[in-house]
Amino acid sequence: MENHENESAILKMIGQYLELVIVFLRKLHPIGLTTGQIKSLIEEKDHPFWIAFNEATKLLVPPTIDDTTRQIQFWSKSYKEHFGINLDLSGVKIPERKTGFNWLVIVSQEVSLNQVWEVCRKRFKCWKYTDSDLESVIQKSERGPTKATVMFWFRDRVEADEETKNLSADQQTEPSITLIARCLLELKYFSETKKHLDISNWTLCAGSRYSDGFVPYACWDDDEFSVGWYGASSRYSSLRSRVAVG
Repeated sequence: MENHENESAILKMIGQYLELVIVFLRKLHPIGLTTGQIKSLIEEKDHPFWIAFNEATKLLVPPTIDDTTRQIQFWSKSYKEHFGINLDLSGVKIPERKTGFNWLVIVSQEVSLNQVWEVCRKRFKCWKYTDSDLESVIQKSERGPTKATVMFWFRDRVEADEETKNLSADQQTEPSITLIARCLLELKYFSETKKHLDISNWTLCAGSRYSDGFVPYACWDDDEFSVGWYGASSRYSSLRSRVAVG
């Protein structure tokens, strides 16, 4: 989606420049300049005319918002709209992005897994393996001894990381996505595309544990967002974690 938006912006900008050049050449014609004189003017980059021209063209291109800022704005708006939370990022460090990790997820200290799950249920069909609320069956230590607002980068892929296939939760050596972050990622992707993640595979939320030691998974299965469980030693090619950079 971002690529399409960037391409549209670039094409629009090119069109604006072409229109400006056409108007410029049409206005030069009545002045009576020869082709050679026009060529000389074009080649003279430091001519005062070109300095003024470059300043004028800057007005045609609106200031751009970098991708990280845009994603932070998305989360700020989403937390306010869905949870009534004013996202406070003071003192929260934005993690350095690695190549290929282009999806930012912000987990606010003020939001619970149950709240996120309820928003998912309002947006699309959902299923969970237990009749209990998810917060009660997740270990309290999932988000650390003290809740804090955190940010993570994830690979921008519909399917969970191929690099982690056939690795059980016990075998994961890199930080992995938690269940609450996976639910938030589903909300983000659906909000932006009206589509869903993990159509062919399952995200193993290896950063989380249920109270009995089992590991949550999430996927889009049978037209609903599904949350279930696997053993901590379970490993399959279609069961994959999402590496978290944070």
